[in-house]
Amino acid sequence: MTLNFVMRKAHPKGPVSLGLHFGLLLLLMTGGCAGPKPAVENLAAANLKRIALAPVVDMARVYGPDRSARAPLTGKVFLTGQEAPELAAMMTNMVQDHLTTQGFQVIGPAAVQATMDDLAAAATGPLAQQSLILDAARRLDGDSVLVGYLYRVRERQGGRFAVERPASVAYGFYLLDTAQGNMIWSAEFDETQRSLDENLLKFGTFLKRRGEWVNAETMIVQSITELLGSLGAQR
Repeated sequence: MTLNFVMRKAHPKGPVSLGLHFGLLLLLMTGGCAGPKPAVENLAAANLKRIALAPVVDMARVYGPDRSARAPLTGKVFLTGQEAPELAAMMTNMVQDHLTTQGFQVIGPAAVQATMDDLAAAATGPLAQQSLILDAARRLDGDSVLVGYLYRVRERQGGRFAVERPASVAYGFYLLDTAQGNMIWSAEFDETQRSLDENLLKFGTFLKRRGEWVNAETMIVQSITELLGSLGAQR
């Protein structure tokens, strides 16, 4: 089961402060809040060694800004934000570094994208996204393929301590085995930052962000590090 963190409560007009009341601090210090966690279907049993890594797709470039975008592999609908190709590239690099550190043989995103382009060009008709990804990984002798989608980036408007609009990010990663095409690991993140007063259960995240309104890049870096924690941990 994939865990999602959907936080879309409207903020009042004018700058919003994160605001930490002393009484709330005393209440929340008695219990933490777990960070984002991935859904692990059958990762330990998969015995993966050679992972093809597809480049993270910026869905705002596909659908346009502020549009409903359907996740290609799950069918879930997300609202896009602004185009952010540099953040999509950063995410791809972070995942590649993590997989390499975990001891996987990684087929790089450039090779995977080139193979996908060749297959699409040679096809007599349109190919389903999942079929295209799997066929590319098989041609490159990958036992699995990891694909990511950056569904939404809305940048913070304001400063670290007061904002007109907070940052908002949504993305997902999906690991498929090439033998059967089954999804064996997935992780999704969907958050619009809120003040501590509005979301008491996010005290752990509040501390990691040092009580500040973060930008979209920081939100991605912090969350993706946690989400990738189990990818390789069960080997």
